[in-house]
Amino acid sequence: MPEPPLFSLPIHASHEKRTLRSLHTKSRKRTRGEEEEDSDAPTSPAPDESQNSSSGLADKLTSLELSQADIDSSESFGLSWPRPWPPAPFPHRAPSGPKDTKLPHDIIADDLASLKPPIYLPNATYTQSGNKQAIKLRLHHVGVLTTILHRCLLDGDYERGRRAWALLIRSVPGTKGFNLRNDGRWGIGAELLLRKGTSQSTGELQAPRTSPEEYPLANWGPAKEYFERIILQYSFSARLTGSMSNATEFYPALFGNWIYVATALPTPRAQWNEADAISTRMRELQTSPPYSDDIGLFKLRQGVLMWSADLAELVWEDDRATMSFQDYEDAEASRKLDDEWQSRIDQARQEAGQMADRIVDLERQQRERATETAIEI
Repeated sequence: MPEPPLFSLPIHASHEKRTLRSLHTKSRKRTRGEEEEDSDAPTSPAPDESQNSSSGLADKLTSLELSQADIDSSESFGLSWPRPWPPAPFPHRAPSGPKDTKLPHDIIADDLASLKPPIYLPNATYTQSGNKQAIKLRLHHVGVLTTILHRCLLDGDYERGRRAWALLIRSVPGTKGFNLRNDGRWGIGAELLLRKGTSQSTGELQAPRTSPEEYPLANWGPAKEYFERIILQYSFSARLTGSMSNATEFYPALFGNWIYVATALPTPRAQWNEADAISTRMRELQTSPPYSDDIGLFKLRQGVLMWSADLAELVWEDDRATMSFQDYEDAEASRKLDDEWQSRIDQARQEAGQMADRIVDLERQQRERATETAIEI
């Protein structure tokens, strides 16, 4: 009978598989002399035997005689026989030492952080003490730049304030020390863009500007692009409700500054063109929530529509004044001009009336919800 594998479970003799060869094989009984020799033999192995036990076991396993069926089964799985004995400490796993998970750039970052004075790389992974020191220095850096920024704004030095703002948004993006959406900081960027080229670095505090004519009209293009970018980057999300600003705050600021700049245009026609563009943009925006229920935007849109109607009357009068005598005598041309402008004025005022009705409905719904909440409490 072939010898069982080394790691096979013990099986009772009655359950062993008997082969024809094992049935014809007669076991030889041990004599009394052999039993006495075994009892006289030492129970512990000799030193040289204990040292070579693993090699002897390896030779034993290597020289196992397998049946042809076992050899064919091993070869079908891609195994060849005899196989070499696995190295020590088989069958146990070799002891694993501490793994060094640091990457080369992390090691370099730690070496630079250990210098005096230390150098901290952006977006690097430090040890616990080095990380705390890096955060502390970053917060200090943010505080210094913020102080410089506000001092420049108070002094009217907008060019230097713009450079401080650029350093703030580029040096520590996404950290806890500076976030564009916290505390209305996004408005500082728009203000700096609008006031570009108007620095008055006299060393004294300047009074705030109150007239839109003091804004260079060429600065509205970059400021408007700035608003459009932050609206796309920080759009409204019902899941991210909190203290940080989003597009629901950026849109009123965009329209407010747009109106502010439009009033500085030199002619009523240019102002009417901008007013019409603003009302069209607001109409497209308020077709979907949450802007479709924003009372503030409805009130602003109502005012823009009334302003647009008043400007249309002025433009209508200018067109009639600039008509030639022949065109004025032409009844068809005069009637067509009058109908065109009257239609625009009536449409703007009618839409403004709809905005007023919508505002009343929204305010009533708010009062009803507040009453229901108070009753539940």
